[in-house]
Amino acid sequence: MARCALVGIALAIGVASGGVGFVYSGRADVSALSPHWRATSWALSTAMEHAVRRRAALLDPPDDVADADRLKRGAVSFDAMCSGCHGAPGVEPDAAGKGLYPAPPDLIERAADWSVAELFWITKNGVRMTGMPAFGPTHDDETLWEIAGFVTRLPGLSPSAYRALAATTEVRSHRHSH
Repeated sequence: MARCALVGIALAIGVASGGVGFVYSGRADVSALSPHWRATSWALSTAMEHAVRRRAALLDPPDDVADADRLKRGAVSFDAMCSGCHGAPGVEPDAAGKGLYPAPPDLIERAADWSVAELFWITKNGVRMTGMPAFGPTHDDETLWEIAGFVTRLPGLSPSAYRALAATTEVRSHRHSH
């Protein structure tokens, strides 16, 4: 039994040493042009989805999150803060958005996968290692709920309807929390 334990310890030390050696060797491909290994992509996306769903379940969206004025303000903020990476109806992501890896999700296609509370949580807290920033330190919750509420409407929005909402001028620009 003691021999098996020693072999296990030696194996663990060997694996750990190999891992540390690989990290320091400079051989890891960290380019944003190279995709993750399939197992890495699965682990990161699964962990993110479950973590967001767990944390967002504790949130209570405002009752008027779908109010027309809130959606207009959300559209203006989304256009200014999000469309460059995610695109929008009739709007391609900009150069920075196209260069991110993993690629930001096309919210026209993916917004329906998330609840308004989950979209709020993602917008407020960001997502590590994806390029998705946390807007909570720079924007108040009211603005972030407006954006989340608007994102839930993206899948059914035409390019002309998006342009009309995003061009709304009677609403304030995004409020900052600091």
